Amino acid sequence: MMGKTQSARVNCGHSRAWRGFWVNIYIQVLSQVQTVEVARLLLLPAALHSAQSGCRIKISGGGRVRTRSFETVDKAVANIQSAKFNELEVAYSIAGDGGFRMTGNPVSAVGLLTISPTCDLWFRSEDWPVGGERAMRSRRLNAKAKETGLDYYKVSRAPSILEFVLEKETTEPQSRVLDSCAEWLAAFVPKCLGSLGIFGCVDVGGCDFFVKLESNVLMTEHIRIMARLWPSAYPELGRRFDGLHPVMFGSKKLCQGIGSALDKDARVLVSDAMSDFAVVRLTVGCESEAARRRASPWLLLRAGEV
Repeated sequence: MMGKTQSARVNCGHSRAWRGFWVNIYIQVLSQVQTVEVARLLLLPAALHSAQSGCRIKISGGGRVRTRSFETVDKAVANIQSAKFNELEVAYSIAGDGGFRMTGNPVSAVGLLTISPTCDLWFRSEDWPVGGERAMRSRRLNAKAKETGLDYYKVSRAPSILEFVLEKETTEPQSRVLDSCAEWLAAFVPKCLGSLGIFGCVDVGGCDFFVKLESNVLMTEHIRIMARLWPSAYPELGRRFDGLHPVMFGSKKLCQGIGSALDKDARVLVSDAMSDFAVVRLTVGCESEAARRRASPWLLLRAGEV
C-alpha cells in the first residue's frame, strides 16, 4: 500500500503515471455507544474490500505510542477492546488487487479513531504514569483538557469518532465519486455495526484531506463534525447532524426527515443490511443556505452561529 506522504506527493505533483486523477474521500463515522464495542467502528473501512484485509495500528495511550500489525481487522478490534487508549491511527491493506467495492482504484485508506473521554476505552489522565518525557506530559495535558472541558459543560455522553480518508484514482467527476460513496454505504455497512447506532458524513477533496495521529488539519475544520459544535450539543449528535454535507448517514428517521425537508434537493437510500440505517445524498447544485434553513429541525447550532 502506498504511504500517505508518497501518495499525497503524487497527487499534487501530477505524475506521468496517472491513468485518471486522485481524490481523497473524507468519511466521518461516529457512535454514542460508551462501551468497548465502539472499537468495531474500525470494521467499516474494511468493508471497502470484498475480501478480508489486514491493517497496521499506531495507538496512543497513557502517553506512549505503540505500533502493531494484524492479519485481519477483526483481530485488531479484539485486541484494542482489551486496551485503554486515547487515539489510534490505522492503515488498511486494501490497495492493489481486485475486490474494491467502489468505482476507481484504491490507493490508500487511513483512519484516525478518537475515543470519547466518556467511553470505557478512554485512558484517563489520572491513571497515567507520573513524570515522563515532554511528549508524554503534553499528551497527558491534552487528555486532561478534554476531560475538564466535558466536566465543565456537564456532558456525560459524547461520541467517539473514526475519521478515515480513502484515496483513490478515478476518471469520474466528484459528483459521481460521492454517488458511489452513498451507494457503498447503503449496500455494504456491516450488520455488526447496527448496535452502534453509527452516523456521519462524507466529503471529497484533494491531498489536503488526510488524517494522522496527533494532528489537527486546519483545512478540514469547517467540515469536521466535532470541530465547531458546543460541547453541550454532543449528546444530541445522532438525533441531529452538525450541518449539511454532500453525503450523510445514520438512523432512518433522521435521514428520511432531512430527505422530506429537502424534497428534490436530496435522495434517500435505505440500507440493504440494517433495518434502521439510511443514507442522504444531496442533489448536485443544491443551494446550501436555503437547504440548511429547510432542514434546520434536523441540524444543530454550531459555535458562532445565531
